[in-house]
Amino acid sequence: MRYEGAICPNCFDTDYAQGECAKCGYREDYDQRSARALRAGTILKGRYIIGKVLGEGGFGITYKACDVEGGGLCAVKEYAPSGACERQPDGLSLQTSDERERAYFKKGLQRFLEEAQVLRRLGDVPHVVRIFDSFQENHTAYFAMELLDGANLNQIVQSARGALPFEMVTSIIVQIGMALAQIHEQAGIFHRDISPENI
Repeated sequence: MRYEGAICPNCFDTDYAQGECAKCGYREDYDQRSARALRAGTILKGRYIIGKVLGEGGFGITYKACDVEGGGLCAVKEYAPSGACERQPDGLSLQTSDERERAYFKKGLQRFLEEAQVLRRLGDVPHVVRIFDSFQENHTAYFAMELLDGANLNQIVQSARGALPFEMVTSIIVQIGMALAQIHEQAGIFHRDISPENI
């Protein structure tokens, strides 16, 4: 389902015409959306209006979204493994092309849903993103989570040209270490995807 009318993929204001938002200044050509991503304005679960792409990795795509039921902005992550599925002509459904890809997709989908459940259980751990909804639709799965504004560590390091103050680096390491310790203690999980892009 698509949102009827023009809506900004960044601030979700309706003063959006010819690909430019009068409120926040967002322009459609800022969005580097791949062919496998959902189109801006897509509505999921009758509740989440999909906006701009926040990130796209090998296993999924994260979008900025507006939760019309909850009344605020959030992020929605979609299970969409690169090379294992294709977006169908309806612009919504994902489909695999052969049996081997189907098995890979199904196994990954199960892990994705398990990840959402684990993150929901860890909602009280500081520095761990809060998940408040997970669901299946369009032959794949999604989870909705809090929207964290700002730059990731990789962007911060790049803007500082690789030289961060010692105090800042120490603070980041301590926060990450404490969060990882709590995750391991509370859920028995070893996080194996720590990178500057995920911090």
